[in-house]
Amino acid sequence: MSDQIQFEPRACRLAEPSRITVLRRAEVLRNVDIFSKATVEELLRIAAISGEIRFKAGEIIFRQGEIADALYIITEGRVEIKSEGRGETLGACEAFGLYEVLSDETRYASAYAAEDTYALKIESEDFFDLVSHNT
Repeated sequence: MSDQIQFEPRACRLAEPSRITVLRRAEVLRNVDIFSKATVEELLRIAAISGEIRFKAGEIIFRQGEIADALYIITEGRVEIKSEGRGETLGACEAFGLYEVLSDETRYASAYAAEDTYALKIESEDFFDLVSHNT
């Protein structure tokens, strides 16, 4: 009998089933700077709590000032991050929304899909539950 607390992620609220497997999601995560030093086991755990989500071109992902409830990793497409007249375009294997989740702050910028985009979404609650159960 194990004395470890079992971690069970909340279901990621996604409109359609994921096009990619947990293993493929782990491969994507390995190519993201912040996760590049993670072990295979850690990547698989993170991948297991992620879900794939689709954004149509022009769709607002989040707005500046909103509560940060998730972080995203682009798997296909491009996302524009805009704040106070400045902008940045992100592409495949780039993460966004991470800083606000880690710092428990509101969104410092707005994010829009620059084209039809697929991304992995990791709910902040699931991310912190996973981290707290693996320390």
